[in-house]
Amino acid sequence: MPSFKKPNMSQVNSAMNKLKSANNQFQRGANKTIRDLKNLESKAKSEQRKIRSLSTPSIVSTGSNLSHVTDLYGALHENYIPEKSRQVEVRDVFISYAHEDRASFVQPLVDEMEKRNISRWYDNEQQTNMWGHSLREEIDNGIRCSKFCIVVFSKSYFKKYWTKKELDGILMKERIDNGQVLPIWHEIDENDMYAFSPSMTGLLAFSTGVYTIHEICDALESKIRSTNTDNEDDF
Repeated sequence: MPSFKKPNMSQVNSAMNKLKSANNQFQRGANKTIRDLKNLESKAKSEQRKIRSLSTPSIVSTGSNLSHVTDLYGALHENYIPEKSRQVEVRDVFISYAHEDRASFVQPLVDEMEKRNISRWYDNEQQTNMWGHSLREEIDNGIRCSKFCIVVFSKSYFKKYWTKKELDGILMKERIDNGQVLPIWHEIDENDMYAFSPSMTGLLAFSTGVYTIHEICDALESKIRSTNTDNEDDF
């Protein structure tokens, strides 16, 4: 009969102790992981509650005022468009002018454009779109997305900071994007223009003392038709 060797109990007990120790260590690690996950879940729920509280109006009011304010908030929330998602309409012309010249010339010019369906970026018609947005960005978009830029030069135009900034952007569009400046001299002469900008004096301009608004819009329509024809020929 084969001989049977008695196992070394000391070695068996040592192996069993090591196995128990490893199992206990594993259990402690698992329990710690579970606690960490629960803590993360609790923090996530807390952050969600904070976000919900920020996206909901906190109003302390009673009666009809509460209803009006809530309705206003809802309308603004539903109609909000993120800045990057807003689309800028391409227009025929951007109008750069000094507000002092609005009543005497610019508004009648715009009224004639309206009759002829000439699309334009005109700040007096953009107040709703500009509300709550950067004025500089709105003007930049208007210049960038217009085929032509009408500049109504006048003594008031020469004095203003904003009109000079607009003119800088318009001239940059001309250089980079082949935009075209359409100058109009309003109640100024060649000497006034030269004093402001010798280089701009060399551009062919329409003077309001010589040309009527009707004649200026005739020329503008011709420029727009010519550009549209050129674009069609590219296809």
